Amino acid sequence: MGMENYKNVVPTGRYKAEIVDVECNSNVRFGKLISDVFKPVYSIADEKHLSLKGKQVKDNGIFVYKKHQGFQFEPKRNWGYSKYLKLMQLEKTRDNGGMITPLKNDDIVGSVVVIDVFEKYFTNDFSQNVKYNVARTIELIKKGDFPF
Repeated sequence: MGMENYKNVVPTGRYKAEIVDVECNSNVRFGKLISDVFKPVYSIADEKHLSLKGKQVKDNGIFVYKKHQGFQFEPKRNWGYSKYLKLMQLEKTRDNGGMITPLKNDDIVGSVVVIDVFEKYFTNDFSQNVKYNVARTIELIKKGDFPF
């Protein structure tokens, strides 16, 4: 892969960033389990790295395992989601079925956080090595403002 493909990549490191969106992949299968995978999108807002300001990187994924017909459910698998809710100072609520309520854009968009950006690797179906950068929130600096 030529270097021109990396011009918009946020390099590995630690940055101040704003959450500008949340993408969700619904009903992702993991063996006998099923999950929604939430991926906050971060925009670099770090005065120490002006050349990166505004560049975006996605989260590695916040998994919310759920009850679904034909799949097993193990509530303890949601430890990562519970940890993320606590980090973002969000209340853990449950629906009528006892499931942790899913993440909504309004919960975190506009929040300013510290992220760690790191490389992720895998081999695709064509036996090619693929690498890309993802992020993980490590600290909440300021909760997002509600638009109302």
